[in-house]
Amino acid sequence: KDKKIAFVMFCCNSIFSEPVNSFIGSIFSDAGLQLVEALKYNSTGSVSLSEETLDLIDGDVIFIMAYSKNDTGERDLSILQQ
Repeated sequence: KDKKIAFVMFCCNSIFSEPVNSFIGSIFSDAGLQLVEALKYNSTGSVSLSEETLDLIDGDVIFIMAYSKNDTGERDLSILQQ
């Protein structure tokens, strides 16, 4: 419970995360997990990120999801990892 959690998604040529007031964020919150400060609350329920702002997601634990099929999530994640 003392760990900070972050959730990052790669999809549709975008990188984004979901704050505590999103569906995914509410699951973390209900489980008693704390999100990193950048994900505490966002009025839109989503936080857009870029390669330059990924350092905002500095959690002790980071969950990463990359959509596949016709989307570009896996490709975008692979490029960023390189």
